[in-house]
Amino acid sequence: MKRNCLVLVALAGCHEPPAIVDAQISADASDASIDAPLPITTYQSGTRLRVSWIDFGGSLTTPRIHDSVRNEACANQRWADGKDYCTPAFTTAQLFEDPQCTRPLVMATVTAPTYVTVPVATACGAREVDHLYRLGPPTQRTTYYQYIGGRCGGYSTLDLDVRVAATEVTTGDLVELVTEVEPTSARLAATWLTSADGLRIDDGLRDTKLDVTCVFDAPGVGATTARCLPPHPWKAGTIYSDATCTSAATTDVTGCSTNLAVLRTTQPAACVLEPSRIFAVGGPTPLSYTYEILPYGCAVHPSRYPERVLGAEQDAVDVSRFASSSSRISPVVHRFGTHERPSESLFDTTLATECAVTSANGVIRCLPPLLGRVRWEVYSDAACTRAVKLLELPRGAASCATPSPGRFVRDAVGDSYQVGGELVTAFYQANLGACVARSRDVNTAYFEVSDVSPSIFATGTLIIQ
Repeated sequence: MKRNCLVLVALAGCHEPPAIVDAQISADASDASIDAPLPITTYQSGTRLRVSWIDFGGSLTTPRIHDSVRNEACANQRWADGKDYCTPAFTTAQLFEDPQCTRPLVMATVTAPTYVTVPVATACGAREVDHLYRLGPPTQRTTYYQYIGGRCGGYSTLDLDVRVAATEVTTGDLVELVTEVEPTSARLAATWLTSADGLRIDDGLRDTKLDVTCVFDAPGVGATTARCLPPHPWKAGTIYSDATCTSAATTDVTGCSTNLAVLRTTQPAACVLEPSRIFAVGGPTPLSYTYEILPYGCAVHPSRYPERVLGAEQDAVDVSRFASSSSRISPVVHRFGTHERPSESLFDTTLATECAVTSANGVIRCLPPLLGRVRWEVYSDAACTRAVKLLELPRGAASCATPSPGRFVRDAVGDSYQVGGELVTAFYQANLGACVARSRDVNTAYFEVSDVSPSIFATGTLIIQ
């Protein structure tokens, strides 16, 4: 089971699938000729790496890996030496303890991982680990540092609860993993992970036509369809090669191993609910100028790097997604062709929300997905008497359909909220004794949210084979 994103979005840029509002099976519009092997059902633990599951009242998650020596969960992760290792969940450092930005620290939250890595520049946006540190206990700092404009700068704050990097973890402390692909003539091939100690576990899928691994990506909250996309494609759609800003391009990245780009649209006003599309990427093309969309129109800039202009659109594998059972916690299944495959995503049928396995304060729960940003200290009235909390949810252009956030969401510090109605009127903030209307971003939808106790979410138990 490959988890390309080991940690949560707000902590390390990883992506959680959106919530499914309706758990009913959607119409199967996939191409019946796009068959793939059934999920591998024979799992084998190694002497050190053990197959494990989370049991939610008799409903099991897809299998995971447990490192019995380090006594922690781990997942497939590429390191800077070009090899894959079973690596514990980590966050990426944004703050540092020293003015050289070499000793990372992270905000102390109940759902923060135990490990942190320093960001490293890699091709195609793939995150590779070079240095991994175990975090120390929570402490306080009044000064911290971060990169601004490529330079390490200092900032002062009060009562910043943080955890500072302590012991470094090296590849010698971990177990190397090898990915194998099942021989098949089908469009999607099953893959699995093996290790020298005897582990064999389901890993994911490979698109044999595009010759890339792919992961299922849904276009938005409430989606009952998804598309199998390359996990680390070229980033495109923000710069253009023509003066009308219609021909999308991507900045050249040395060493990028794929010739594919994934973007929501070739136009600047991308809607969040619009499905991603795959495009071929041409070779480096020296351009005198590139263009980007600014409020006043398509603006020209001198080109500083070789660019790659997008080529023909590639056909992607579309699937339907649905909750597989009526149990309290049900795996979300992807159906393609005549086959179905369970995913790491889970659906809480009682609360009607998609959820993810999260450990906080030693308790395993299925918590709602990270989604948007929760804004505090705002008011819904011009007198600043009715305080509200707002979920800011990106929508795309003002003409785009408003995405649904589902019934529950979670923020970056681990707090969960129940989602109310959309706030379409003005909102306000108190400023120097005055109640001031705040400008609304036309590309954002706003929803009122209220606090909920984590105790309403289902608890799980770790089972190790």
